Amino acid sequence: MNGAEIISIAILWCICLLALIQALNARGAIRISLTWIITMVIVIVTVAVTYIQLSDKETNPISSVSFSNTEEINTPSATNVKQNEVRVNTYISSSKKLVAEVTEAIRSIEDFDANKVPSTEAEREVWERQALSLSQQTAKLNQRTLGLFHPRNVSELHGILLQCTENLRLAGYALHTLSTLEDPELKEVQKEQYLNQIAQAKQKLNLFQIQLKELDQP
Repeated sequence: MNGAEIISIAILWCICLLALIQALNARGAIRISLTWIITMVIVIVTVAVTYIQLSDKETNPISSVSFSNTEEINTPSATNVKQNEVRVNTYISSSKKLVAEVTEAIRSIEDFDANKVPSTEAEREVWERQALSLSQQTAKLNQRTLGLFHPRNVSELHGILLQCTENLRLAGYALHTLSTLEDPELKEVQKEQYLNQIAQAKQKLNLFQIQLKELDQP
């Protein structure tokens, strides 16, 4: 109850007491009867008003708290859904950029002349540096994929991209190893290794793009 309600109840009880005093001091049968009837009406009204005010005090806070709790339950849920949508959209945007770089790296490795036999030492060094650069590039892509933030509900999808970049990293490593070897048989082993890893990377990349497209649909 607020201050005004307390004052109103206090005034009613004062009137009730005055009526009771008046009834006790009344003289004459008719006057006594009328005075007590009026006094009882005042008492009943005062008690009723007091009861209503006290009931409102107990009931309203409960309703308010219940409504507040309902809002607290519903609001975080709606907020979480919205936040998750933002995270998923951010992941889709970031992964698309990464996919473009992975695609370019695969193309660069496929274009690399692994069968080349350098005629001079200088030519060999250039060829080997190119292979090393590709190996470093694929390793960085793999590290970026590992560090790419992703919501929990796309963990399985992200795992496919991670497998893709791991295959790509191994392909780059095998390619660089090949460029440092002299033995033709060992070179052939490394060539088979990097070609196999590239094939797996392309397969995983294709699967990732299909599922990413499904996720990106409104």
